[in-house]
Amino acid sequence: MEYYTTKKTFEGSISLGENYENVPVSPPRYGGGKVHENQKEYLSSIIERLNERFDTDFTKADQLSVEQIKEDFAADEDLVLKAKTNTIDDFKLAFEKVFINKVVDRMDQNRTFFTRVLDDEQFRNALMEYMLVETYEKLSKGA
Repeated sequence: MEYYTTKKTFEGSISLGENYENVPVSPPRYGGGKVHENQKEYLSSIIERLNERFDTDFTKADQLSVEQIKEDFAADEDLVLKAKTNTIDDFKLAFEKVFINKVVDRMDQNRTFFTRVLDDEQFRNALMEYMLVETYEKLSKGA
C-alpha cells in the first residue's frame, strides 16, 4: 500500500456511556515484542533447506552471503518503509522487485573486494596481516 486516503465515516462522541465511566481497563495479555530466533540457526536452516531441495553442498561459510543480502535489505529505507506499512502479501511484490538487484549488487561488491585482493599486493598483504593473528588463534585452539 503505497498510497492511502482518509475519509470521515463518523462524527460524534466516542464515550462508552454512563455505565462505563471509571471502569479500569486491563492491558492485553498477548502481543508485545517479537520473539527473536537465533540468527545462526536461522541461517543454517536456510542453507540446509536449499541443500536438501536442490541437492547442493553449501556450507556455513555460504551463510555469510545470505546474511550480506539480508543486511542490504535492512539498509534499503524504501523497502523497510514498505515492510512497515504493508501486509506480507503486498510487501512480497516490492520484495520480489528488488531481490535480484540486491543479489547482483552484492555479487558485484564481493567481486570488487576479491579482485582488489588478487590485483593489489599492498591490499592483499594488509588483509593477510589483519587476519593472521585471529586465524592463528582460532585454528590453534581448535575453535
